[in-house]
Amino acid sequence: MRGKLSCPVLKAGRRERSLLPSYQNCLHYVKDVTMGEDQSTIHKDNGPKIMAALRNTAISLLRCAGFSTIAARLRYHSVHPESALEVLSLALF
Repeated sequence: MRGKLSCPVLKAGRRERSLLPSYQNCLHYVKDVTMGEDQSTIHKDNGPKIMAALRNTAISLLRCAGFSTIAARLRYHSVHPESALEVLSLALF
């Protein structure tokens, strides 16, 4: 479903142009720029779907934990892995 918009958005005509930047800035931008989804070298079998699911899960966990700057929080967790485990434990309970 890469590069396709839903039917209601396409039918919206001019409104589609105003919705597109907000759509891209929300989830698409984070996955594309912060997590480098387009530069991924995983192309076989179910690998791309699995990696997309893992990226979506990571973003959702961080947003549910109350973090709005995903890139900064990913950098922080790369240096402090124990805090990443705290985010996971918050999601479980």
